[in-house]
Order: sequence, then structure tokens, then C-alpha cells
Amino acid sequence: MNNFNLTKALGFGVVIWFTMFALVSAMVGFNLFDSVLSQITVGIIGGIVAYGFASNARSPSQLQSFAYGGTWLAIGVILDAIVTSRFETGLFGSWTYWLGYGLILFAPWLQLELRTGEHHQPVI
Repeated sequence: MNNFNLTKALGFGVVIWFTMFALVSAMVGFNLFDSVLSQITVGIIGGIVAYGFASNARSPSQLQSFAYGGTWLAIGVILDAIVTSRFETGLFGSWTYWLGYGLILFAPWLQLELRTGEHHQPVI
């Protein structure tokens, strides 16, 4: 992981979380976050946002891709535990919540696969 940029990983993770927090807050304010479909849509948007940041990170290997995704997931969950759980007590029990973070975790890997195909360093 010689090209892993910790500053990008941490900074992008915070920006992804803040973007999603602002989006969900706005949707809750306008009563648009009540349906499962809207929650799934937010998860997909989270994956798309993470994919955009993964395009900037340009990890050269699968391992580094998962390091970025894992960092973003960890930052999001930690910030959700500190901030978001005060507003939504059942947050961590929602499958749509974990769907969104699953998409965020795999977004850098997907970006690597679409960018390089088979021409990248394997995980092992």
C-alpha cells in the first residue's frame, strides 16, 4: 500500500459522511425519508458519492481500494455513533443503513475494476 494517501482517505471519509448527513437531514425535514425506497435511494447515492471520491483516489490495487472503502466505512460509522445516533436510536439496526455502507465499502474496488479491468495488482 505504498501509494495509500491517509489524508485523502480521512478527508474524503469525512466529506462523504457530511454529504450524506446533510442529504438525509434535508429529506427528513421535508418528510421524504419515511419509505424504504427513499432509504435505498440514499444508500445508492452514498455509493455514487464514494465512487466519485474513489475516482480521485485512484488506488492501484484491490487491497488499497478496500483500505479506502474500509476507512470511509469506519469514519461514517464512528461519526454516526457520535452524532446521528442522537437523532435516530434505531439507526444501526436498519438494513438500508448497512446497504449504503456496503456500497461505500465496495465503491473504490468497483472504480478500480472499471478503470483497469484485469490489469491491477491482486489482493494477495
